[in-house]
Amino acid sequence: MTDQVNLGALLVGLVAVISLAVLNTKLVDYFFEPLKRKFPDVDWFFIQYVSAATGIAIGVVSGLNLFTLMVPTMAPILGRILTAVLIGAGSSVIHDWVDTELNLPGDGW
Repeated sequence: MTDQVNLGALLVGLVAVISLAVLNTKLVDYFFEPLKRKFPDVDWFFIQYVSAATGIAIGVVSGLNLFTLMVPTMAPILGRILTAVLIGAGSSVIHDWVDTELNLPGDGW
């Protein structure tokens, strides 16, 4: 029975990752939205990389390891890295999924 995934721990970890991904998005928006309004002609393509970098930093500092809960044989450092990447890119993935799967009008949010 030790091969079974602890569903409760997995759900708690997933909620933590989603919460940190949303926090990351809000932090980046808080700092860049005023700049986007002040300088509308600037191409802000690099914000996605800033969001990824801050999300990875949040993930590394948090020490969360969502993947080891699903794959117990995975190396802990690999699970932490993948979880940090998920936090960095997570909000974008969530937005894309909601927009495509739920077919919401407009921006979806």
